[in-house]
Amino acid sequence: MLKRSAGVVKRAWLRTMWLSAYKGSNPFSRITCHIHPLKMISKTKIEKKLARKTNPQMQKLIIFLKKQEAPIWLQAANLLARPKRNSVKVNLSKLDRLTRQGETVLVPGKLLATGNLEHALTIAAFSKSAASADKLKNCKLISIEQLVKSHPKGTSVRLII
Repeated sequence: MLKRSAGVVKRAWLRTMWLSAYKGSNPFSRITCHIHPLKMISKTKIEKKLARKTNPQMQKLIIFLKKQEAPIWLQAANLLARPKRNSVKVNLSKLDRLTRQGETVLVPGKLLATGNLEHALTIAAFSKSAASADKLKNCKLISIEQLVKSHPKGTSVRLII
C-alpha cells in the first residue's frame, strides 16, 4: 500500500470538493465560508460540546438539528455547539454582500446590526441584537426550528458564517 503525505491528501480532497461543486453533487455547496473549508463533525463530538452548554434553549436546538438528515443541519448544530468565544456573529453588511433578493438564510449565531440590508430576505438566526431587529423591517424573521420544518432537506437555504 502506498503512503501519501498529508499535503497530497489535502490537495486531493480540495480538488474533489472543487470539482463536485461544479457537478452539483456537493452537499456543502450552500455553505458560505471565506476562511477555510468546513469539515463535517461526528454527532458524538457535538454531544461532547453540548455538555458544556448552559442555555437550555440552545441545548434543545442543537439536539433537534443533530437529529435531522440533511448535512446542512448537522453543520449548523456543530456551529451552535462551539464555545462562546468562537461563536458565529454576522453583520447585516455581510448578509447584504453575500445574498440576493428573496433568499433564505440561516445564521447559527447572533445577527448584529452593523451595515444596512438593501433587499428582502427570510432570515433564521439563533439570536439577534435589538438594533438589527429594528433595521430588518422588510425581512421575514423566523426561528431555526421553523426553517427546518419548512425546508427539511435544506434545499435553497444558505448557511452564512
